[in-house]
Amino acid sequence: MLVARLETDTKYYEISILKDLLNNLVLVYHYGSKRTKFSQRKNILIDSVEAGLKLAEKNIKLRKRHKYQAVYLTPKLALPN
Repeated sequence: MLVARLETDTKYYEISILKDLLNNLVLVYHYGSKRTKFSQRKNILIDSVEAGLKLAEKNIKLRKRHKYQAVYLTPKLALPN
């Protein structure tokens, strides 16, 4: 499930909650440049969707301080703009 997508003019940041091959819940950060093909991915094992949303919420607040604009936020997140 896509939790959020944030962007600046040159960068993007996506946060998703997925299940891996062993059926574990994983919070996935996928980020990189819009202008080149370079990107990175970070996976964090989580206990529940709620725990993942809490971590995502912290990261979204940090991204907004770094001038990212929210392109998509899941309705489960009640964050002010």
